[in-house]
Amino acid sequence: MKKLLLCIISLYLGGCYSMAHIEDPIAAEQGIECEYDSFAKTNICTGRHIVTKAADLTSPSANSYLSVDLAQKYLSPKLIIRINQANNWTFPRQVIDSNGQKFATTQIDSQIPMCYSGICTTWEYIGINLSMNYLRQHAQTGFSMKTYGIRGNIVINIPAAYIQGFLNFINNNKGL
Repeated sequence: MKKLLLCIISLYLGGCYSMAHIEDPIAAEQGIECEYDSFAKTNICTGRHIVTKAADLTSPSANSYLSVDLAQKYLSPKLIIRINQANNWTFPRQVIDSNGQKFATTQIDSQIPMCYSGICTTWEYIGINLSMNYLRQHAQTGFSMKTYGIRGNIVINIPAAYIQGFLNFINNNKGL
């Protein structure tokens, strides 16, 4: 029972499912889901979340995933990052990859999804515009990015297999 409770809490805060979707391109491709909006004429496809565990109890954790609108003529993939922190907002301001390339961020949302005994969890969602070329360049190596915030930093790793599955999905479904 205790293990189940820990799994439920872990799933809520970061993830407790198999990580096969980031280690195998086929599983990564099969994990992508799309949602078509007939009013906005969008077809947003998103990969499953990649969990980045907190370094310690005072550090943020994160969930991140790739997303793309297949209805657009010129594809502009995005990396969406949800930064999770207990009792603190990180206020992410800058993202830099391991090669020193800086990326503009867009704040998407912020929430306090849960409070218990005076401890609240904060979620901050940011978006980072990537290019198809950037994904192709990192399809064999993956990439790492560090978010710099006023009250916390975190390194996000996007594995090569996850990128390969995402690119395969785009190539196989562009006509959706």
